[in-house]
Amino acid sequence: MPNQKHGTDPSWASHLCRSIYSQRGILFAFVGGILWSVNGLAANIITKTVGVWVIGYFCSICQLLLIPFLQWDYAERYGVAEVSIIILSGLCDTIVLFLACYAYSLTTVGNTGALLYSKPLFCVILSRLVLQVKYSVYDVVILVCNLTGIALISKPPFLFASLTDDEIITEFYGSMVAIGAAVTGAFQFIAIRKLVERDACDRFLLLLVKGIIGFFLCSMVLATNLSHGGHIKSIYDLLWLTLQCGSGLCSCLFVYAALQSQDASTVALVSTVEVLASFLLQVAFTDDSVDWMDIVGAFMITICPVWYAVKGILCEYFDSN
Repeated sequence: MPNQKHGTDPSWASHLCRSIYSQRGILFAFVGGILWSVNGLAANIITKTVGVWVIGYFCSICQLLLIPFLQWDYAERYGVAEVSIIILSGLCDTIVLFLACYAYSLTTVGNTGALLYSKPLFCVILSRLVLQVKYSVYDVVILVCNLTGIALISKPPFLFASLTDDEIITEFYGSMVAIGAAVTGAFQFIAIRKLVERDACDRFLLLLVKGIIGFFLCSMVLATNLSHGGHIKSIYDLLWLTLQCGSGLCSCLFVYAALQSQDASTVALVSTVEVLASFLLQVAFTDDSVDWMDIVGAFMITICPVWYAVKGILCEYFDSN
């Protein structure tokens, strides 16, 4: 008879370990969200001295570290259509990198992080246009909440004329760049969804293609002296650049690891920690202030991923029962 005294039953211990291990995706998603907020903080600081093209060059090189992890058995699934979609995804992801870095240089860490998280809003809109997904009344309400949150953070000049002219222009311009990154990221998500439907999605390959495209693009710009902004001048710049590149790459890998053991809805829900972490890092490490409109706007933007995450979790639960 198994020894169950004082909870020393081996089956009990193994069951506990299996239960904890089965929830590792939640931890991975949480860590991924925190790392992406760290990436935003590093980008906000490093862009004050180093040009965006230099940052993109080093971030692109980091993607080459993923070559050993490629799933080579997927190669036979890549036809002309799949290769085209992969290139489109890599190009969109490269554009997101540059636009996000530029947005961090113009506006605050928290504001940019929140606006980048409006990506689900544009995914919903593009899904309707590209994938023919139908809207419900709840979807319309969520879209309105997101648009209101974007307006509160971006502070359009025609709505917030009480602010100083320089503050209006800089804040609005940076917000529009961040929204452009969110829209481009939505296109990338739609492209990835197409690859998933074709059973030809290798996440490491997607990141590698992004790195190759970014490397050649940055190399050409830097070689022709078309870039604006400074180069690395001190060990301080190098350390912040290393932190940004490393945290960005690790964030992607943690999120991908989370998706391997948890459904996308759960990962999206847990990843909303990024918005809160971005504002906390902004207060702790920068001189930028946080006003009530930023907080309310960020809350209204995060309603979208939270709503769709909870909706997806409940649908999966009831379908399985």
